[in-house]
Amino acid sequence: MADNSFSSMVLPHMTYLYENLDLGWRLVNALCDVGLLTWDNREEVMNQKEPRTARINRLLSEILPYRGPDASERFVEALKVSNQKHVVERLKEARRFGGSEHARELDKDAMLQKPLDDDCILYIGPHIGRWRSLARSLGFTEGQIENIEEDFSRNQEEQGIQMLHKWVKKESTFATVGKLAAAAKKIGKGDIAQLLVTYVRDHEHV
Repeated sequence: MADNSFSSMVLPHMTYLYENLDLGWRLVNALCDVGLLTWDNREEVMNQKEPRTARINRLLSEILPYRGPDASERFVEALKVSNQKHVVERLKEARRFGGSEHARELDKDAMLQKPLDDDCILYIGPHIGRWRSLARSLGFTEGQIENIEEDFSRNQEEQGIQMLHKWVKKESTFATVGKLAAAAKKIGKGDIAQLLVTYVRDHEHV
């Protein structure tokens, strides 16, 4: 049975964890040492053929919640051993604070975990502008970028929209609003990230 306390600690922060959790051998070995991972799990979460976000999602959603009622404490211990104190502090906030400001932050994190859908792509498309740098930030190769330019040569806006459609097709449910917002921030397009947050909030109950 899944440990609800573990899930309630990590799920509101998944967007942050996708961006900031260092899923390297140091953390994986620490998780083995505290009994949260088996050797088979160890190889599974370090399978470099899978996207990093997919491996983080498997670790936090499919493996660790089933490791007993003290999984939360052991996970925090492993984070400390692997020198990820910034992640520890973020997770502790879920227990330390209950104010409205913190609740709004948790709501924002939860909203950003939503998959990027067609309506959101059409909303954000006209605002992307020069889309090639965003494509690179999302993991597209130069060859893939050139193919999009050739296939949709009519205008820049259409190329940007099609690029996002291809990203969703490639990443499936891991193509979230939060990941796109993080990629946009990385290249200095904070306005795109804010538009994404606004869109999700405006359409939360639609």
